[in-house]
Amino acid sequence: MKRLNRIPPKRKYALFYETEFTCYENSNAAPEGFYNEPIEIALKVVDLETGKPVKYYETMIKPDAFPTLSVFCKQLTRIKQSEVDNGVPFEQLINELTEIYETYNPYIVTWSHRDKEWLMQACSKANVPFPLGPFSIHLDMANEFKIFSRIPRHITLREAFEFMGIRDNLAHRAGDELYKLVRLFEHMRKERWTPVSKILKIS
Repeated sequence: MKRLNRIPPKRKYALFYETEFTCYENSNAAPEGFYNEPIEIALKVVDLETGKPVKYYETMIKPDAFPTLSVFCKQLTRIKQSEVDNGVPFEQLINELTEIYETYNPYIVTWSHRDKEWLMQACSKANVPFPLGPFSIHLDMANEFKIFSRIPRHITLREAFEFMGIRDNLAHRAGDELYKLVRLFEHMRKERWTPVSKILKIS
């Protein structure tokens, strides 16, 4: 029997995104039933052939289940309660992400799978479909960087910047993290990196 080729055709665009979520310092401090909800997202769609951005989207999101930010969350993210109180509803966010994904049909690029997994969990809790395509087109740059740089463990995006000798004075906000993610991706492409995940054709 002929083996089916499971490698999808090369896509023209990559969608990078970084998300900030509600959080507590530890599970003991969190209220019963707590789960992480998105409160800020920044994304950029880049044409992989030209390297030029074609879409930028950034917004605050109002959490539904646990709308009050913890002190730890506000200190970590530097996000104010008033910002999320005036954010878009979660369902509106999902509609907008779905429209962007369907418009560009991109690869999805994140640092680790945490953002994807927490967003997927929030979608499940809200009973809405996950908006960013099949998981087979998601690229985990934390794992790619670990293998490419031959380091023994997964590190943070900030640590990756330091590893490359790039000074990082940016805040821990979605837009700042997105900037770092895109810049690291571009740096690795210039170094002739080929993704370990063979289902992605981006080189």
